[in-house]
Amino acid sequence: MNINTVYIDTLIENCQQAKTSKPIKEFIFNNLEQLNGIKQAIYIIEEVNGDKDKTFNDFTTYKNTKKRKCSKPNQPSSTMYVGSSTTGIKKELNNTLEMGTKALMLYT
Repeated sequence: MNINTVYIDTLIENCQQAKTSKPIKEFIFNNLEQLNGIKQAIYIIEEVNGDKDKTFNDFTTYKNTKKRKCSKPNQPSSTMYVGSSTTGIKKELNNTLEMGTKALMLYT
């Protein structure tokens, strides 16, 4: 069986390039209006001044309730979510935050 590996080779190459990429602009914002006009971005949601072990355990417990689909728990980390947008960061991040808020509301 001859498998075309072009897709996998390209994916690996893109991952290697991404590992060495540096941000063009980095900032912490206070409200979504500050994101107007930014179309393409990679964003990271981090827990600040929290207890990453407790958050990890709470998330794992919530996932096990199977009330909604969740990603697989990896390990305790202050990084809670990494996402990207190619069409408008404000809308994408707003949707992500809404889902996070709903998940927290379901859990509490």
